[in-house]
Amino acid sequence: MSSRGVRVADVLTREDVNEIADTEAGVVPKAVELASRPKVVEEPRKAERPVAIHVASVGKDGKVSFEDAKDLNEFVR
Repeated sequence: MSSRGVRVADVLTREDVNEIADTEAGVVPKAVELASRPKVVEEPRKAERPVAIHVASVGKDGKVSFEDAKDLNEFVR
């Protein structure tokens, strides 16, 4: 484990440093905060039902059998 952080040269390019130097005071921290937030992507609403459900069972002999589940309700608790 290291107690030192990464160097600025390892993270920012020379152009990035020049751009930060050219901005007015207080703009960079807000931009970093906005950039670090997770982006929420809105998807169009559509039916949320599975196309198909496949169930795999492993027997004591190690053989696997696959079945198509007919109803999702058997998996809902």
